[in-house]
Parts: sequence; structure tokens; C-alpha cells
Amino acid sequence: MKNKLNNDFEQYLKLIGDNLKKERINQGLTQEKLAEINNIDYKYYQRIEAGDVNITMKTLCKLCESLKIEPTKLFDKK
Repeated sequence: MKNKLNNDFEQYLKLIGDNLKKERINQGLTQEKLAEINNIDYKYYQRIEAGDVNITMKTLCKLCESLKIEPTKLFDKK
């Protein structure tokens, strides 16, 4: 059960990262600019998009606010 939970969790981190990337690109922003707007380290933001870090809800909400999207959009599998 633990392995499945870890696998699901990692898939959600990847999904969030992929959707952040899509939104960022759609809005014509670079990783550097979005990180700067949100006062987070550029390298950390790169890792968020790659699905390599466990993003906090606070950071997730900050990014969504700056992109003017609802956090639920980041869980969209389309």
C-alpha cells in the first residue's frame, strides 16, 4: 500500500508541475520571471515544474494567484 501511495503522490507532483509549466508558458512568462514575481528561488521553481519537490500549499497558492488561476486547475489531467 505504501508504494502505491508514494507512486500516486509523485504522479500528483508531476501533474502539478506540468500544469504550472503550461500556464506559465500560456502567459508568456519564463521560469525566472515567475520565480521572481513570487519571491522564490529560480532553481527551486525549476524543481517544482519537474515534480521533484513537495510544494507547500502556501507556495502553490502564491503561484496560482500570480498566474490568476484556481489551485484546482493544477490537478486537471487534460
